[in-house]
Amino acid sequence: MSTTHTLLPAHGRWPADVALWHVPLDLASGQIEGWSTLSAQERERAARYRQDADRVRFAATRAALRAVLGDCVGEPAHSLRFDLSARGKPALAGLPGRLAQVSFNVSHAGAHALIAVSRTRGVGVDIEPVTQDSGWQDIVGEVCTARERSLLHATAGPQQSARFLRYWTAKEAVLKARGTGIAEDGVLRELEIDEERRECRANHADDAGVLRYTWIDDIAGHIGCLAFNMDC
Repeated sequence: MSTTHTLLPAHGRWPADVALWHVPLDLASGQIEGWSTLSAQERERAARYRQDADRVRFAATRAALRAVLGDCVGEPAHSLRFDLSARGKPALAGLPGRLAQVSFNVSHAGAHALIAVSRTRGVGVDIEPVTQDSGWQDIVGEVCTARERSLLHATAGPQQSARFLRYWTAKEAVLKARGTGIAEDGVLRELEIDEERRECRANHADDAGVLRYTWIDDIAGHIGCLAFNMDC
């Protein structure tokens, strides 16, 4: 399988020092380009997936990430090493100076993946398939603020699911850019999505700075969101 990654044009949607890559995935393929660049641990993790599509999705996305980051820092893809922050956000390890501070984030859904990279600011990304029945009503109370729930109820029926997915992807991307993730109970409800300004000010003492986000509508049948730190 030829796993290509395409740089999406910013068109003013995000700063010039942020790169967003789209990776189309051939989930039916038995071969993964870049498999040889994966670490032994990554290959073992891929092998643990029961479904072939899940194995290909993980391994192909990881290989594309290594290719993108290798080009970014000028190192062979197979030589890259990764570490986790205290909150579980991946980071490059074993590189000197600012190279080790390159921020990156990955998300995949279905046959598509997005990879965000920046040398100067924190980034986070999320992608979800667009469906009319995604079961969002069951989790809306865990994800949305009272204001967001009110706006959802006021939205025409067919558009409710799409609006919820915009809230969901924005919150995921923002939290990933902050390096916190969604493990903490209630953390999604702490973020208020302003669809006009597309700005989120962190409300934790250890999360200084302003985050902005932009939705990605470039991929048919999917909605994505890219978040990036403005304080840099």
